Amino acid sequence: MTVHYGARTRNALLVVRATVGLGLVLAQLVLVLTVHLSSCCKERYFAWAPNDYSVDYQINASVNGRPLSGSEISDRYRLDQVGFWEDPVERLEGLLKRRELTYAGTDRVTILLEYELNGRPTEKWTWSNG
Repeated sequence: MTVHYGARTRNALLVVRATVGLGLVLAQLVLVLTVHLSSCCKERYFAWAPNDYSVDYQINASVNGRPLSGSEISDRYRLDQVGFWEDPVERLEGLLKRRELTYAGTDRVTILLEYELNGRPTEKWTWSNG
């Protein structure tokens, strides 16, 4: 059994399909731009090309005034005390901060992150909940 559509029906179906497809693509574009360009957090960035961040870092932290050893930092943050990070440094900062906001409880925590972004001079970021 063969179904024959008139030229008018085929053109109407083509227009409907094209409109739905274009609507989906535009909706995705709006969603991506809204998420990436919003000012909700510094950790989001618009990336259309391969990663070009090179961050050498060192984490020093203390809990209730006692400095953490390298192995304690590794256990607490799931990161080496001294290491290499290939995303924006804001993501590393956010990871450290979220970990403490989630798990620190009543501990007083101070974090010092020293880093070099793409070979530039060393910068420091500190965070404390006490």
